[in-house]
Amino acid sequence: MSSRRVGSPPMDRKTGTAPPGVISMETREDLVHNLNMAGSKLVVLDFWAPWNVPSKSTMWPFQDLVGKFKTKVEFYTLQVDKFMKLAKDCGVEALPTFVLFRNYEMIDKVVGMVETEELQKSIEKALAEAQETAQEKHQEIKL
Repeated sequence: MSSRRVGSPPMDRKTGTAPPGVISMETREDLVHNLNMAGSKLVVLDFWAPWNVPSKSTMWPFQDLVGKFKTKVEFYTLQVDKFMKLAKDCGVEALPTFVLFRNYEMIDKVVGMVETEELQKSIEKALAEAQETAQEKHQEIKL
């Protein structure tokens, strides 16, 4: 298996430019490969659709957060029409929806046109919980 991320850079839905650090998942295989590569790293999935007006402006939270969390979080975009089963499994009922994953487990979900701070708080909470879990496991080993 390749150690390279697969997928294509997503286009900013307003300007037509790709924000660095965000990968657009085109196929289920791309997503599985990238989730495997992410390992225990936090992954944020952006479910969107080109026909959904609010979705067209949701790249802005990523643009602000990618740089801040680039070593701790992977950011992927998924067109809901290409990932209908996953969207259903994640309980996506409105667009845009941001789903946080770690180790193939859904941790949190942020729905709708949200301020960057709301998504950031969700990411920070997930990272803090992972840190606490790691510390607890470390303490168990010491005993």
